[in-house]
Amino acid sequence: MSTLHNTFNLFNTFSNEFLKKFDFYINSFDNMIDLQGRIGLEREELLILSEIDQLLIKTYLFIAESANTTAIGAIRLFSSNLYSDAYSLIRILYEILCLMHWGNVNRGNKEELYYSLFKSRLDDEKQYWNEWKLIKKSQKLYESEYPDFVMIRQKLNNFGGHISRQKIVLGNITSIGDTSASRIFTPNFANKHLLAGLDLTHYIFNSILEEYSKHLKKYNAVPTKIENEIKKIAEEFLDNVRSKLQSFIDPNII
Repeated sequence: MSTLHNTFNLFNTFSNEFLKKFDFYINSFDNMIDLQGRIGLEREELLILSEIDQLLIKTYLFIAESANTTAIGAIRLFSSNLYSDAYSLIRILYEILCLMHWGNVNRGNKEELYYSLFKSRLDDEKQYWNEWKLIKKSQKLYESEYPDFVMIRQKLNNFGGHISRQKIVLGNITSIGDTSASRIFTPNFANKHLLAGLDLTHYIFNSILEEYSKHLKKYNAVPTKIENEIKKIAEEFLDNVRSKLQSFIDPNII
């Protein structure tokens, strides 16, 4: 059997272990995705709105659904015992959070977000730079309000943005005796970097859900009961998720 076949079988073994050990995490994440699906407008309610409001709602819906795919991709990597490459996906989640937050500042920002992403009519290269400028602008705003995220972003960049010493030494390669080995083949569910990645994925996705809810609330599309449930997630995360993740850390693993 090939190396890849053996590796994929190993991933499946790790994933089965992950499902058991981190069931509390999966249940909490499922709750966030469920709440996201319970807010918003029905098609008939949407069609009553002006065309631009319909487009703004669709913009945030598309971005939120993109966040779902990205978050699930990151968790899939974590469940397969991988973590350094998952950080690049967390970096994308952070960009989504910043863009949503920036758009929620005022309607002008929200319309700029829509036109920049979907109506710019720029060629691919110009579109890339236009999106990058928008991301930088939104990050600057977010980090002016939450300065601790400057260090978090730098960590995400070092692990997930490009090749680096951290990426190689702490993310991909470890030592076994006097030889080196890929971290794919060593158990990482007690590794502080994997556990921190799970923590960040949950925290940022929770923040995205809050921004999405804030956006929809302006259209009376968030029932009070669900709004209160969304607000409770952060508290439950600290009590039930972060504390358990931290308890799994093995200080002897670099």
